[in-house]
Amino acid sequence: MGGGRSIQTGAQITEFFQSWQIKRVTSTPYHPVGNGQTESIDKVIINNLKKRLEESKVEIGEPSIRFTRASEKSNNEEMRINLDLLEGKREAALIRMAAQKQVIERYYNRKARLRFFKIGDFVLKKVFQSMKGDNAGKLSPAWEGPYMIHDIAGKGAYELETIDGEILPSHWNVVHLKRYYF
Repeated sequence: MGGGRSIQTGAQITEFFQSWQIKRVTSTPYHPVGNGQTESIDKVIINNLKKRLEESKVEIGEPSIRFTRASEKSNNEEMRINLDLLEGKREAALIRMAAQKQVIERYYNRKARLRFFKIGDFVLKKVFQSMKGDNAGKLSPAWEGPYMIHDIAGKGAYELETIDGEILPSHWNVVHLKRYYF
């Protein structure tokens, strides 16, 4: 079998096993269905499950204390109490959300450099790549203007007008504006 000997045939291996009184069982190790192992394991599992289920049986006919004390009136009363508490919880959640929003806003405002303009202030507006001409190169101006603040459209948004008094069609955010000094 080893040490330079030739490979044994099936008959020689069977003879070797018999001489040493070795019981040879042939099965398919990767397919336990082939040798009946799966069926026997299934039987063991099913029997164990049956035993456990029989041990844990409870009398179904006996109502619990909670069930015997419950009535429609007490159930409705409990539901009203829960609804009242729900409204209070909802209000508390809204208060927490508002407080959290204020904390976030304070944190942002601490780091942000806020700029405000008044009506009549002169500003320059940023020139975006899409608004530049075809022949505009790297050295073309990044700001154009001056424009005058015509109206405050909202928090940080302004309506601009040209020096000639023509109002621009869209609102501009403060991020894209900077003060113009004469």
